[in-house]
Amino acid sequence: MGIDHRIKGFTLSETMVVLVITTLVVGLAFSVLALVQKQMGGLQRNYKATTSANLLRHTLWIDFNSHPYIHLEGNTIQLRGGIAPQSYTIEENAIHGTKDTFSLKIARFEAFFGGRAITSGPIDALTLYLGSSGQEQTLWVYRKNAASDYID
Repeated sequence: MGIDHRIKGFTLSETMVVLVITTLVVGLAFSVLALVQKQMGGLQRNYKATTSANLLRHTLWIDFNSHPYIHLEGNTIQLRGGIAPQSYTIEENAIHGTKDTFSLKIARFEAFFGGRAITSGPIDALTLYLGSSGQEQTLWVYRKNAASDYID
């Protein structure tokens, strides 16, 4: 009677098949991971832009309604008569305020007084067009005028 000294295991062919299948699964996993990371990056950029726009809208709303004198000169808005004077300078890639800087792409802006568009002087409303063409977002801020706003 002979003693069988064979060690039980897998053949080279079976091991190669398992390695090929494992390689394919790992490759697919990394591809899916890259797609998920790209999607998350896009979501993060959109969230940041939306959050910055909402913060700017809220800040302008508070300042417009707490300062009786709002004046536009060039691309600078001066707010006076409240607790502390404020100013906002509108540039192409940011709005610089006295307290904050909002990093947003400003396509253009329009200022209004009494429903009419103006280029300088007292204002009671402001429209900012944020973003680039195709992804433009409109931000509208206004205040109610007192009778003293029309005296001049």
